[in-house]
Amino acid sequence: MTFTARALLATVVLASGLITHPAAQTAASRFALTAERLAAALVDEKAAVLGLSLVFGKVNRGDYRIFAGDDSQRLTAAEVLGVLKDAPFEVYLLTPYSRAAVTGADAKRRYAPPPDVTAATLNADGIIVSIDTGSNFLTADSIDAVVLSVDLGRRIVRPARTALEVRTVSNALGARKSVTVGAFYFRFEDFEQLPLAIFCVQASGRTMKLWVEEEDLAR
Repeated sequence: MTFTARALLATVVLASGLITHPAAQTAASRFALTAERLAAALVDEKAAVLGLSLVFGKVNRGDYRIFAGDDSQRLTAAEVLGVLKDAPFEVYLLTPYSRAAVTGADAKRRYAPPPDVTAATLNADGIIVSIDTGSNFLTADSIDAVVLSVDLGRRIVRPARTALEVRTVSNALGARKSVTVGAFYFRFEDFEQLPLAIFCVQASGRTMKLWVEEEDLAR
């Protein structure tokens, strides 16, 4: 699956009518799109970077502080490669700007007309944590829940909406298994206090705690 298809997971779920928009977001937020910022996003030449997963985006800019909590030290390049290879799933952090940029880039790639999206529609979805299948069949796992925390678990923020989907993954030998992925919709204000941690609760019982800084939400 291309970066565009992965980043648009939440948009596809929403368009299917499976969920409704979360509570309306305030246009005053620094994450909110205006008509001018939407126009810029739809032609942003850095859409490929904006569509990277949270971990790949960090690595792309040389930031090796991946995990929060006890594992918060900066990793070596070799350790990061291991994280990427064995990840149970991919985690995408999608702002209205990045969703618009990826949507615009996909339309351009297909020589299609500019997408019919509005700032208000994209703002209404807030910031989406999108969980997609990983590349390693052996370590692939389902997502059970996603929450945010600014103090490593003593106080958590739950999503306004959640949309889950079951996918089938396979390996080169034809083995197959089902995993759950999904989109977790958060309000703008949930990300106002940075840095914070995203807790990704796996079906196996493990929890992946990813560190989020200002640079991860630059757009």
